[in-house]
This record gives sequence, structure tokens and C-alpha cells, in this order.
Amino acid sequence: MVVEDEVIRFLKGDKMSREMENVLRSYLDNQEEIDYKSFGVSCELPIVARVKEILNTSYDGIKCIPAKDKNEFPDITILIGGKKIALEIKSGCKSKNGIEIRNSNNDLGTIRSWSEKLSRFDQILYLYVIYSRVKSEGSRIERVSSIESVIINEFYKFIGINRAGVLNYRKKDGNLRPANFSEFQNPVILTLKEFKELLELTNIYRSFDLVIEHLQISLDGLSKSEIQYSDEEYAYLNNCIKYSRSLKKQVSESAKKRTTHKCDISRSIST
Repeated sequence: MVVEDEVIRFLKGDKMSREMENVLRSYLDNQEEIDYKSFGVSCELPIVARVKEILNTSYDGIKCIPAKDKNEFPDITILIGGKKIALEIKSGCKSKNGIEIRNSNNDLGTIRSWSEKLSRFDQILYLYVIYSRVKSEGSRIERVSSIESVIINEFYKFIGINRAGVLNYRKKDGNLRPANFSEFQNPVILTLKEFKELLELTNIYRSFDLVIEHLQISLDGLSKSEIQYSDEEYAYLNNCIKYSRSLKKQVSESAKKRTTHKCDISRSIST
């Protein structure tokens, strides 16, 4: 096994996950209380420091470069054996005041940003911190109450699939969204090739989604306009909308062929 593969295997192992859980629990114990709104950023400092310490003492010739600020991707760049590995830290709340939350709805990068990220790194991993939060009586904040788990894996294994069969995304900006917590251990997307295929289909699907939305706005605008439009002009816009919906449906069907069977398996395992 080449050294970079060994590093990736080590990072993804149970031992590293447990170590990160211990680091964060110790971090919580040493704080009076941490607002969950700031936890996603504040938890990065102890994680980055410990990951860097572990890797530097475990492997010769490795270089760990922390991000310059919270906006730089990734949180840690790992250089080893001529390869460049990205380790990005994400966090999500699984329980609020004892009530389970299915999905943390993090931003996982825009659809358009992923091609550039993939071109820069040989491997991209997410270190996902799952926590609970509570609001104590008399307190103005919801504090992080416990660390449930830390999971380290390839980034695409955390990304969700929506009902259309494409990657789960937010319509207004194209930010990808995570899978439900129950799917983190049984991911739907298993390979980088599958992710790339779905990324392309998702980009096309969202494009049709936006086109249909704007065409519908235009059509509604005609009916309210002081200018008289002919039946042919109304029909033209209607036909554009219908055709775009048809193409959008075809994209959805193509995407579902890649994921439906695995989605069914994942859901049966998690229930």
C-alpha cells in the first residue's frame, strides 16, 4: 500500500474518529457553554491542531497546511507521497432539546464549485461532527450539549439525493445538501465516478428548474400587462414551459437509474 493510501485509510479509521470525539468532548468540558451557532467554526481549532499533531508524528515527509481563514477550502491540506488530500470539517445537529433531527441541511459547496475542487485535489474527505444541542431554562442561547459521533469519509458519501434522483441542492444558489443522518453509515453515492455523473445531471436539472421558474414568471407577467398579447404569444411561452418540463423529467429519470436501487437498499437498512 502506497503511503497516501495508508494515510487516507488511517484518517477514515475508527481510531481517528474516536480520537476526534475525545478531543471535542474535552473541548466542551473546558468551555462554560458554546452556542451551537458558533460551534461549527470554533470546533475546527482543536480538530485541526490534533489532526496535524497525529499525522506529523505518524508519518515521515507529511505536510499539513491549515486554512488561512474560515472561508478557505479545505480546512486542512495534506501533502504526502506527491499527492494532495483535502480534509474539510463539517458539523451538524442531530438532536434539539431531545427531539431528533433528520438532516442538518449544511451547505456542502455549490454545484458549480465542485469541478474546480476536484481538479485541485487527489482526494477529498469530510470530517463530520454530529452533536446535540439544548436550551437551558433562563438561557438566551442553545448550547452544544454533547458530541454524538465523528465520521470521516469521502465527501460524496455525505451528500443527499432528492426525490428527482439528482443530488440534493438548494434551488436559489445551487448549494449541495447532506443526506439524512441515517444514511451517513449507508451512503447512496459510493464512488467518485457516480458523484461526477450525478453532478453533471444535477447541473442540467437545476438549469431546467430555473428556466421553468422564469418562464412561468414571464407568462404570469403577460396576463397582468397593459399590452395586449396574441394567443400565439401565450401559446409559445406555454409550449416552452411544457418542453422544459419534459426535458427536466428525462434528466430525473436518467439520474434515478443510477441511484434508485441503492436508495431502496439504504432506506431498508436504516429503518
